[in-house]
Amino acid sequence: MGMYKIFNTNYPVIGEVPAGKEGETVPVVDIPIMTDYDWQKRALESRLKHKEEYASFENVDETIKELREWLNEHKKAYELYRKTAHKQDH
Repeated sequence: MGMYKIFNTNYPVIGEVPAGKEGETVPVVDIPIMTDYDWQKRALESRLKHKEEYASFENVDETIKELREWLNEHKKAYELYRKTAHKQDH
């Protein structure tokens, strides 16, 4: 179906939906997303590797503790999400 450019990045068009006047459509594009779990995991990894970069504006040890707790609390849901059919064939 082609590509659609958004802010200088091309994304694959996976469909179209009606919009505006009759017969007009807008593209549905496949934009990759990051899960909250992956975001929090990267935040933890960054703090473990570069503690000094965060020390001026947060209690890094407390943030690391909170991130680990959050990841632990959400691990089962994340694993279930990864196993389900959330990825659709386009």
